[in-house]
Amino acid sequence: MKKALDYFGNGYNCAESVIKATNEKKNTEIPVAIASSMGHGMGVGSVCGAICAGVSSIGVLKGGQDAEQKKEARLYTKELMNKIEQEYGSVICKELKGNKISCKELIDYVDRYIDSIE
Repeated sequence: MKKALDYFGNGYNCAESVIKATNEKKNTEIPVAIASSMGHGMGVGSVCGAICAGVSSIGVLKGGQDAEQKKEARLYTKELMNKIEQEYGSVICKELKGNKISCKELIDYVDRYIDSIE
């Protein structure tokens, strides 16, 4: 199975790469096009596209139609966001790049986090 970094190396943006890997590993059918506008911090250096795609993947994997399922998705999202904030000091693309954190590092981090979700 491919990792998100494999897709990134083949020309997909950071967010598309996470979605492609999620689809393959988790047997989901998230439209890759939904992530096209998330790359490069949604095009303006805002929240990292890989993180946005990770949060979208969490929603598909752990979200639901009832209140309890929605809470589970929020818990995973909160955990991912907090871990990245603690590890890298920010979730903002411009700040991450300014701190010499590569896109590849964040893509791999988010990909591994999504892999850990049962």
